Amino acid sequence: MIEIYSFGYKDKRFSKFAEMLQREKVDAVIDTRYNPNCFDSFWNIKNLKSSLPLYNIKYFSFLEFGNVNYRNLEEERVIKDMPSGLKKLNDVIKNNDLKKICMICVCACYETCHSKIVIDRIIEDENFIFKGRL
Repeated sequence: MIEIYSFGYKDKRFSKFAEMLQREKVDAVIDTRYNPNCFDSFWNIKNLKSSLPLYNIKYFSFLEFGNVNYRNLEEERVIKDMPSGLKKLNDVIKNNDLKKICMICVCACYETCHSKIVIDRIIEDENFIFKGRL
């Protein structure tokens, strides 16, 4: 069984995020942002790729799971390429022997976040369980 957590980093500190990941023994972060080049240096792809391994946590960017309407949150949430993202996720989990993953985005509210659409689809597979928001 693969455990999934979610995390929205808006107004959050990276150090607290890393502590939560370690506490829950998360193996990898799955970045669900359509554009992972954040202006906040702690949350941009370059920093996450270099910083998370220092905590023995792998990082993977999944543009496939991004919301194509991320610039206009009043528009419908549309996932870029769910089928490709699901295949890639299964391959990454298998090739890296992952047991616990955390899906991240900027959104503060999980209920209105595009990652909820992604996680809801992933947990249709009985090999996955959603453990909650960190």
